[in-house]
Amino acid sequence: MTLSYLCGHSLGPLVRSTRARIEEELGAWGRMGIGGYGKSPLPWMRYAHDLRPTLARLVGARADEVAIMNSLTVNLHMLLARFYQPQGRRRKILIDAPVFPSDRMAVSSQIAWRGGDPSADLIVIG
Repeated sequence: MTLSYLCGHSLGPLVRSTRARIEEELGAWGRMGIGGYGKSPLPWMRYAHDLRPTLARLVGARADEVAIMNSLTVNLHMLLARFYQPQGRRRKILIDAPVFPSDRMAVSSQIAWRGGDPSADLIVIG
């Protein structure tokens, strides 16, 4: 199985066209404010939906097999907020090393939020 990790904010040089595109979107934001979510030439509300076919072609998948989401750290928070239900001795979370510091903080904060002790309940392997 081939895996692809796509994280545009952390890898590679700035693409030449990016600066101009960002300036266009900043201009739309300045002119339309919140209206840009639906009325911009590239409506912000539709980005994740509209980009799925392109991303699917890039990774060799079908559009219904890909998701455009938040950063890994935000996704960890959402996942753990919903599904981490520590009970009795079943409260440990395993993470691999090396791990991004922000991801470790996300897991630690979720453990603490549920009344646990990150120094005891967070197990780093590797």
